Amino acid sequence: MIEPIKSIKSIKALTTRASPTLLFALFGIWIVWGCMYFFTRIAVQVVSPYLLAGTRFAVAGGLLFVFARVRGEPFPPRKQWAHSGLISLFMIVFGTGSTFFAQRWNTSSLAAALAATATIWIALLSSLRGKSPKRAEWLGIGIGFVGVLVLNADRLFVAQASLWGPLLGLLGALSWSIGSVLTPVFDLPNGMMRTSAQMLIGGSVLIVLSRVIGESWPVSLPWPVLGAWAVIVCGGIIGYSSYVYLLSQSRVALATSYAYVNPVIALILGVFVAHEMVTRLELLGLLIVIGAVVLIWRANQK
Repeated sequence: MIEPIKSIKSIKALTTRASPTLLFALFGIWIVWGCMYFFTRIAVQVVSPYLLAGTRFAVAGGLLFVFARVRGEPFPPRKQWAHSGLISLFMIVFGTGSTFFAQRWNTSSLAAALAATATIWIALLSSLRGKSPKRAEWLGIGIGFVGVLVLNADRLFVAQASLWGPLLGLLGALSWSIGSVLTPVFDLPNGMMRTSAQMLIGGSVLIVLSRVIGESWPVSLPWPVLGAWAVIVCGGIIGYSSYVYLLSQSRVALATSYAYVNPVIALILGVFVAHEMVTRLELLGLLIVIGAVVLIWRANQK
């Protein structure tokens, strides 16, 4: 296991060779997405899962669309809208939607572990397309997954009331992975329009599904929940845009490293904001995750 001080020094040395855009994108998927766990926990207490996910993506996509048009980005042709719709079905509707819906049964620890399987699915699917991760990346993927399991070991194996939660969570991770691997293959819009098109379509479908399955729609929202929802929308813009960028500009192992870092950020927020206690297993899992991220980062920079 890599010692924390050495890991931090390694990250510092490696970041000096990375572009500012790449570093900002990593900040988006590591830190911003990690914070979403905390704010989603607040919002989902009042807002139903599909409605929360749908409004998050639809509003974020709409804001991005307007901004992209103001900047002069062209309106996508029908073919690109169709391809964006297909990707959004995999990543947003079935991917994020299933993960949100599975929260009715899954603990947050189990949800984090199931989401982390996306790194393995994406690596395997990428291998089928002739873009297999390097040996060091495979090692980092394996170590990172173990780190997530250790990080959540105290709460991971809590008895589940139903198998639907784990099955839906696994389906969401697999669907997200398929969409991630297909993203570089399809003809998609450029710039911000790429992200906005996927968000608009996926968010709209989730809102319709929310109505079809009969989710309750709150008449008003308390200020803390409304604030959490606003943060989720802004975080969705930064995080999802960063992930889409990394899929096309970096190796897949680095783009999917968010699955290991996000639970760590959620843990840190829980300690300093919600005053939660940290166990030795959680600290061990945190150190393992740091080591895995360093391995993946090194492999990506070579």
